Amino acid sequence: MGVITSAPEPVRLNYYQMTRNSSESIVIESSSFNNSIKYLAKTLMTLSSNKNIKKIVFKLGIIGTKAPKLTKAMSKLLKNKESIAIYGDGLNFFEDPAWKNIWTDASIESLAIKDKLSSQAFTNLCQGVKSNTFIKDLVFKLLTIDECSELSLCLKENSTIKSLCIQGESRGADSASDHASNDSSIASTNNSFHIYSNLLSENISINTYTLAGYLEICPFLILGLRSNRSVNKLIFENVEIDREFTNVISEVFKVNTSIKELEIRHGFHTSTAMTVFTGLRQNRSISSLKIQECTFSEGGFMTLKDFLISHIGLKKLEIKDMLQMRHNFQDFSIPVGNFLHLIKGLTDNNFIKEVAFSVYISSVTALTFINPEIGISLKNLLSINHTLVSLKIEGFRLGGDEILTMLSGLKENMTLKDLVLTGNLIEWKDLNLILEIILEASSLKLLDLSDNKLSSYNDLIRLRGQNHANECLRYMKQIFFYMSKMIKCDLKISSWFWETIHYPKGLHPFINQAKAVIFRG
Repeated sequence: MGVITSAPEPVRLNYYQMTRNSSESIVIESSSFNNSIKYLAKTLMTLSSNKNIKKIVFKLGIIGTKAPKLTKAMSKLLKNKESIAIYGDGLNFFEDPAWKNIWTDASIESLAIKDKLSSQAFTNLCQGVKSNTFIKDLVFKLLTIDECSELSLCLKENSTIKSLCIQGESRGADSASDHASNDSSIASTNNSFHIYSNLLSENISINTYTLAGYLEICPFLILGLRSNRSVNKLIFENVEIDREFTNVISEVFKVNTSIKELEIRHGFHTSTAMTVFTGLRQNRSISSLKIQECTFSEGGFMTLKDFLISHIGLKKLEIKDMLQMRHNFQDFSIPVGNFLHLIKGLTDNNFIKEVAFSVYISSVTALTFINPEIGISLKNLLSINHTLVSLKIEGFRLGGDEILTMLSGLKENMTLKDLVLTGNLIEWKDLNLILEIILEASSLKLLDLSDNKLSSYNDLIRLRGQNHANECLRYMKQIFFYMSKMIKCDLKISSWFWETIHYPKGLHPFINQAKAVIFRG
């Protein structure tokens, strides 16, 4: 179903379009009706009869506290739509006492309140949701401390809500303070802040908890997780947390045993990263960590490295499209250094089983991870870590030398089964040596080297000359011979790799023999 987390551009529809519109979602702006309650209410009554529209986003302007027609129309919508999101400064009509019962009877599955409600309106909502049995996804924005307490009592009684999202203020990271935090090796761990909060402490149904934006009242939002046993997935979305709350984060993650998955998306500048990763060190239950499109720099990567070394429960790590792991024209050592921090942390981890690194590479800023230290660090990872089963490094454009150095570590590794190195820079000579290593010592079941720099025989002649093409031809023959011996390993190279049209006729028998082995299934 999904929660509506952002509002698309509003669509102006006439009466006929509203009754016949086949779109699944629609945006209603009161300003399109000159904030007229009469016409807005009529519009909503019309929409309630359109069975195609499942999701509605409201942008409500100035509306008085008394709006019985609008209340009646929205009440009907709440009984026959799937998802409702509400924005705007015209939400005072929710103060009507009738809304307690309306919220109770609402049959929508997703409700998002994306602007501040008055105290009375929020109370009506909590009182109604307390007994509601249909709402599964709930979103609030900019809650106060008192509202957290009131929501906690509501969620204590409700046993059907599965997902809760609390959004704080959206603001960019302070570049000055973020830069300063890079010089620190550990986040602050002062113990001067102790406060009680019970949000989610007694709820038994919510399994996914999302926190977004600047969490000014962070303790009131997370301390309830100390005793919560239903939340198994925690999501940080563009989160900013003050470093003074490190001890709060530590306390929560030390005590909580139900959270198995932690996802960190967008933003998450260095100070916040150091705060959270430091707080995670004492946790033993999180088995999956996903980090995507975050902005933290070396201080965050160093703290993440320390977390990886110390954590004994993590089984799966996925890191995707990190800003500080992309190509940097001013100082290429930055993405390389951050990558090395992660590999070091994984090398000394004896519990992790699945690791995936990926980065988006545009044709303009093609990243090339050609550095001897990378090959050595990856070799150490394979030779020292004997729990890793799957390793994926996608889009980092590792060079042939780096991959060969890395694979030499397989001689001491009998646990790795899947190795994915897509988006690399290997050529025919490199592939020949790679397969030689794999045949000599490897327990691999899958080796994926697709998206590489291999060229067909004719392209080699055209681009690099006959002599180079003939040299590569010798490698090709040896490669297909090796492949005919690879009974246990599934090998992926390129989409055109097995098409005989790209090779001289004398090579075709070797290709067919190798294909018979590789595609035996």
